[in-house]
Amino acid sequence: MNNSLGEYVKSRRLSMGMSLREFAGLCNISHTHIDSIEKGYDVRSGREVNPTSATIRKLAKALGVPESELIELNLGKRKSEQSADESLKFALFGDGNISDEMLQEVKNFAKFIKAREDNGDKSAL
Repeated sequence: MNNSLGEYVKSRRLSMGMSLREFAGLCNISHTHIDSIEKGYDVRSGREVNPTSATIRKLAKALGVPESELIELNLGKRKSEQSADESLKFALFGDGNISDEMLQEVKNFAKFIKAREDNGDKSAL
């Protein structure tokens, strides 16, 4: 079962620092339905969840992303890992409106800091 949409929604919700109930209020969708979307199945019935276009629209508005992105994730045409960069852009820069080159520089800097820490050098830059 492909659950790229659910993984993406949960990742973005958590990066926004929101509980299920808070996010559900923002979306005007029940928290149980958000939970089912994130899990990819309804815990009561065990059936796979397939959000309606109205639900996709509400999620997109709350997340500040195009509906088409969520539709592609829901249809399995896009993996949630591909949207990880979009989540990172949003987490770091608010609106996520930065170039791919700038995002790559941020990633390279993070790798540099991690390597420096792994080598025991924790001095200031």
